[in-house]
Amino acid sequence: MSEKKCEITYTTTENDDGREVDSVIATCIVCGAETSAFGQSDGSIKSCLARMRDECECDGAMESYFVCDEID
Repeated sequence: MSEKKCEITYTTTENDDGREVDSVIATCIVCGAETSAFGQSDGSIKSCLARMRDECECDGAMESYFVCDEID
């Protein structure tokens, strides 16, 4: 299984109630695909990285392991 690098951006996103909440966005550094999650914990980042397999357009994305510098 190969590793693919993502960049993490800490931001805020409007939730269903119209309130701004902390969130994260993971971006594949090769193709630019993005996933996002509410919260800024390691769990939120891991959720983004796991869902990147479905969003990334790079060759071999479904068999890849997505990583970032923010978590081990």
